[in-house]
Amino acid sequence: MIQRIQSIFLLVASGALFGQFGLPYLQTPDGNLAHNVPQLADGVLNPLDNIGLLGLTLLGGLVSLVAVFLYRNRPLQAKLTGGTILISIFYWSWRLWSPTSP
Repeated sequence: MIQRIQSIFLLVASGALFGQFGLPYLQTPDGNLAHNVPQLADGVLNPLDNIGLLGLTLLGGLVSLVAVFLYRNRPLQAKLTGGTILISIFYWSWRLWSPTSP
């Protein structure tokens, strides 16, 4: 049973991170000049287009999901949650300031 609101937030965070595999960041129509960019050659931009983003997305989602089940060990859950926040900050920093970002 979920005892803390933090567990619900961790489930939402895990779902959001894993949801990035199902929903693309960007889609371009056929014939658009953006298809010349290597990451958009298939018309869709998602975590699978960059190995670093793939790793950070998987790591953040897995750590969030594991932290949900550590409700009896509160200090470890807090450390993992802090680590997930740092992973997310690093992920979005990479995403926004990467030289290959569209």
